[in-house]
Amino acid sequence: MFKRPRLIAGAICATALISIAAAAGAAFASDDAPAGGHATTMHFLLRETQQVIDHAPAGPSNGDLVLVRGELLNPKTRKPVGTELGTYVMVDAANENRSLAQIVFTPDARSSLAQAAQITTAGIFDSVPSGAVSAVTGGTGKFHGVRGQVIGREGPDGLVDLVIRIQRP
Repeated sequence: MFKRPRLIAGAICATALISIAAAAGAAFASDDAPAGGHATTMHFLLRETQQVIDHAPAGPSNGDLVLVRGELLNPKTRKPVGTELGTYVMVDAANENRSLAQIVFTPDARSSLAQAAQITTAGIFDSVPSGAVSAVTGGTGKFHGVRGQVIGREGPDGLVDLVIRIQRP
């Protein structure tokens, strides 16, 4: 098995609504909204675990799969307020261990996730140390129809500092 840097796709995108901030206990700040929509920014710390399914040949190679599960934490109290689930598929091992990431965030749910309001994200993850950015591709429930991006950076104590910016059309 090989070690891969933190993959931030789920994180790599999304999140909204001030009402969810209250429910999640996350820190929110309203952005200037472009014409036709309201933008919201949510901030979390992410504690993520990964399970690597290493297909032949051994080590990083195309087709390898990483399953991710994480807890969204309130950045002030570090108490869990939501969940992250997703996958990374290695598609270009020759170039910076490049993977495609698909992540789902449930900012205000830690159980019954199939019924929770969800934010979906997709993006490319490279193993180069820097901030990762993913697109918010949509959502369900309170997040139905949102668009935006998720920015993940190295955070304190081995956590990921995650900012989700979303907008409703």
